[in-house]
Amino acid sequence: MNTEKVSANTQQKPCLVEYRALNLLIDTICLYFLCHVSASLVGVIVRIAERIVKVPLIADFQALGYLLTVIVGYFYYIFFEYRYGKTPGKFITGTRVIATNSNKLTIKAVLIRTTIRLLPFEWISFFRRRPLGLHDSISNTIVVMEKGGKEKGVATPGE
Repeated sequence: MNTEKVSANTQQKPCLVEYRALNLLIDTICLYFLCHVSASLVGVIVRIAERIVKVPLIADFQALGYLLTVIVGYFYYIFFEYRYGKTPGKFITGTRVIATNSNKLTIKAVLIRTTIRLLPFEWISFFRRRPLGLHDSISNTIVVMEKGGKEKGVATPGE
């Protein structure tokens, strides 16, 4: 995706990759907490149900934990990015997701962004000359500094 084209359409430039990395770190911590709480609640509910029916319901709690992590993570990004245009990490760093055509972020774009994040090596796409993630380019979205954000956090087309 061409950064100059995005900048011309949105009147905003993509934020620096350092902000993106900080967003990821903060969101990972939030997701870890949410997954831990969710897994604990599911574990308690399953154990109570097993005592009622007197039969083991789940043989592999580790597999359930992995599945729960994917589900919680998927809906975490969908909820926050569609509802607010930003995740807790983006709230803290003063960044947000916008559509490259300056229109409102659609549920389709958010679903595409979130689904692409599930690809195991998607993060490698940030090492290109223009560090836009694959989930940004395919969904036609971009992460920018919010209005009033620090200018030093904005990438210029020549960087």
